[in-house]
Order: sequence, then structure tokens, then C-alpha cells
Amino acid sequence: MNILITGGTGLIGKQLGLKLTQKGHTLIGITRNKMQAALTAPYPATWIECDLNQKAPDLNAYKIDGVIHLAGENVGEKNWSQAQKDKILNSRTLGTKNLIQATQNQSLQFFIGASAVGIYNWSTNDEAINENQTPADHFLAQVTKAWEQESLKCKARTVLFRIGVVLSTDGGALPKMLFPAQIFASSALGSGKQWLSWIHLDDVVSAFIFAAENSHVKGIYNLVAPKPCRQKEIAKGIALEMNALSGPPIPGFLLKIILGEQSALALNSLKVSSDKLAGTGFQFQFNDINLALKNILSDWKNGVAVKTFQQYFPLPRERVFSFFANAANLEKITPDSLNFKILKISTPQMQPGTLIDYKLKIHQIPIQWRTEIETWDLNQKFTDTQLKGPYSLWHHTHRFEDLGSGTLMTDVVRYKLPLGLIGRLFAQAWIDSDVDNIFTYRRDVVSKYL
Repeated sequence: MNILITGGTGLIGKQLGLKLTQKGHTLIGITRNKMQAALTAPYPATWIECDLNQKAPDLNAYKIDGVIHLAGENVGEKNWSQAQKDKILNSRTLGTKNLIQATQNQSLQFFIGASAVGIYNWSTNDEAINENQTPADHFLAQVTKAWEQESLKCKARTVLFRIGVVLSTDGGALPKMLFPAQIFASSALGSGKQWLSWIHLDDVVSAFIFAAENSHVKGIYNLVAPKPCRQKEIAKGIALEMNALSGPPIPGFLLKIILGEQSALALNSLKVSSDKLAGTGFQFQFNDINLALKNILSDWKNGVAVKTFQQYFPLPRERVFSFFANAANLEKITPDSLNFKILKISTPQMQPGTLIDYKLKIHQIPIQWRTEIETWDLNQKFTDTQLKGPYSLWHHTHRFEDLGSGTLMTDVVRYKLPLGLIGRLFAQAWIDSDVDNIFTYRRDVVSKYL
């Protein structure tokens, strides 16, 4: 199918677009910056540059079989000033209105939209909330209600997913929960007794694809795991998986001082039912919080941090592999501020056991680094690990696979700071940001050389 997607470079959109491409679907994306979208999305798409909040795009040149609408201002990224509230509301209502207007002449098989469990009244009751509950009147509920009203104006088969707290280390709420456990101890927020209606990112992606491929799925569904948990349970589960301590709860009044009205996202309780979705035949892969955390945090042990970066190249796999497997090219795609220089390579050709010596500067501090090629699988994968350098652990796996007519490259970096607790306390946030910036820079400049 030809599927139009919005929000295709967000947390859900990136993985959903990738899975749809792997299943053979063709994607058309709407974005405010098509050059940036092509760099950021880990899948091929035809990108149409348009700000949906301002106007409806011209889609007459395209045949579209279905729409997946994920676009909307992030509600947890900035404090809720009145201007930010207006931006959150308009990004959902005006954006949806213009999108439906743009697709009204298409013979759509479906329109699948994102919504949120924030439409419901906060409640500490143990009785699960289903889709029939009357919407609340707080800010998030007002936004979600208006958003759904616009979406339901589409004449095609419409599915709206009221999504819970999405669990992934690549974004959303979970990385904020992990940081205290990396530094010292995993702590519940507020009393810890509040219900958390969560959902594994893989199940979110699977649900959208299930809805697209099954015509009997229509209407509004809660997209949450079958077994909600209390806030203290997820904090305990994080501590268990990361081999961290369980710390005292973070007082609710402190979160209110720091976050203001936005603290409702962390402190208020929602126990939401997914029975209606399960009744369609959809099967959750992760229905228990401990099972989900074990899957997500399998490599996050004893202070180890894990970063995953993906990039799509409209080029053959052999060409992409050969570029990244050439150590000399690292100098071209590393920020100038690091003064990265290769000093010596122990073998003429890369192979298991090859040693690479280089120097660089981290915040103007000179560093000598030696890395060893641990595994080497031509045109598919190679791994390097630090033997000498600034980290207690640095382990970097590069994977290459065919995707559509091009190549998907996936980098998985596992690293741990020296000096144990002291190192993490004073430098973890700093180094996490540095790693993100290095790979973002590489993503943005590599197209000059490939």
C-alpha cells in the first residue's frame, strides 16, 4: 500500500515507518523540513514539505491508500506556558483538519490517528477505565477531545489509539526514569502508588500495523498494556534490571515546584483497560512491566549506558559498509572540535584483531585511544571495542542490512564512565549529550561523502 505518514521522524514514527517499509509498503511523509526528515528517518520515503498547522498540502500527484497521523507538539518537552499550550492544541486540531482536507479526494482505506489516555479523569481507583468514560475537563483532556473530534471527521475507516506512556530508551518518559538509576538509585515519583498505564514501543508499532491491515478494526481504542502497574513497581523494576539501588520517592511537592502544571504527567494516576483492543484479536507481546523492562534494559547493567542510532542510505549495502569500515573516513565525519586523528592501524586490511590507535580532544583534554576490531563480517557487521581510552567500557557495533532499494545502518554503542559512582554523578549527563551530538553530526555530514 501507499501510506501517508505524519510525525514520521518521532519516537513512534521512526520505528513504525521502518516496520512498514520492511513489510513492503511505500511511504509518503509530510514534514516541515524534507532534507532533515530524509536524514533522520531510518527508512525511505517520498517527503512532502508542508507545515500542517499552516495549510493543507497538495496531494493530487499521489495515490494514497491510507493515512497514519502521528504529528503533534510534544507535551512533555517544554513547560506549559499559555503559548506552549496553544501550540500543543493547534498542532493537533489545525494539523488534523488540514490533513483531512488534503486527503478528501483520495480513496482511503483507513485513517489511523494517535490520541492519548490523557483524555480521562485522573483517578486512584483500582477499577480500570474503558473507552466509554466521559472525558475530563483538565488541559490534556481538552486537547485530546478536540483532537479526536477533528480526526473523526474523516470519511474513511477511522481508528484512534489512546496511547499510554510509551516505554523505549530512545525517547519519551523512560530515559528520564533511568537517569537517577544510572547515577545512584531508582526512585518512584510522588507517593509511588499512582497507576501507570504503559505500553512497550514494539506493541505500539504492531497495533498501528494491525489496524492498517485489518478492516474490522475501527473506532477508538485504548493502546496500553493489559497489566497497568503502580509507579513504584516500575521504579523497582528499573532498579532490578540495572542492578541499581531502590531509592526513596521523589516528593510530589518538589516535582510541582520544578514542573508546575506539567507535573500532572508524573503524579496523577490512570489505570486504563485495553480489553476492547484485545477483543479485535490483537496480541500484545509485552503485557507485564517486568517482561517489558527486561527486554528494553537487557544491556543496561551496573552503570552501562546504551545508545542506538539508525540511518537510511539510498545506496547499495556494499558501498555503505566499505565507507564506514574505512577507519580513515572517521576523520571526515567526526566533529572538528574533537581533533580526531588516526595514528596507526596494525593490519593493511580490517579483520578480527586489527588494532587502531588515534588521538582526540574531549573538551580540550588530550586523549590517547586504542580500539580493537572484535568482529568482522564483510558487508554485514563489525564491532570495535576500546582497549585504552577514557571509558571503563566502550563497545560499538555497526550493522548493515538491505532496506527497500537502499541500506539501513544501525549503530549500537555501549559505554561506561570511569570512577564508578563519582564518574556517573559528575559526568553522565555531559557524556550522554556528547555521544548524541557526535552521532548527530555524523548523520548530518556523511551524505557529503557518500
